[in-house]
Amino acid sequence: MNEDLIIFIRAVLGTDHLPSEVRNAATSLDFVSQSTFDQSYLDFLQEQIEGSNDTGRTAKMKERLTALTPYRDMRTLVGFVPTLNGLWSIRVDPARGKVIHGEMAP
Repeated sequence: MNEDLIIFIRAVLGTDHLPSEVRNAATSLDFVSQSTFDQSYLDFLQEQIEGSNDTGRTAKMKERLTALTPYRDMRTLVGFVPTLNGLWSIRVDPARGKVIHGEMAP
């Protein structure tokens, strides 16, 4: 098991704001990717928020924008965790070993 995967799984297991099924399923992952995003992605999220008429989607995008903004141009780890209820996208700060954001993929 590589170091990024170990950091990711420990971060997911150590958070209490993800459902237990997500935390448990994370232990079966065998791959996570390193990811960096720039201001253009944050601008894209803002455009999606401003152009959405769906209050649920808008709230989800605002939450993502708020969570990710401090991590612009920084290396993060991204994993997709399959559960019985759907696929979760989770982003982790590898330097702190903490979950930055997690949401069920649409």
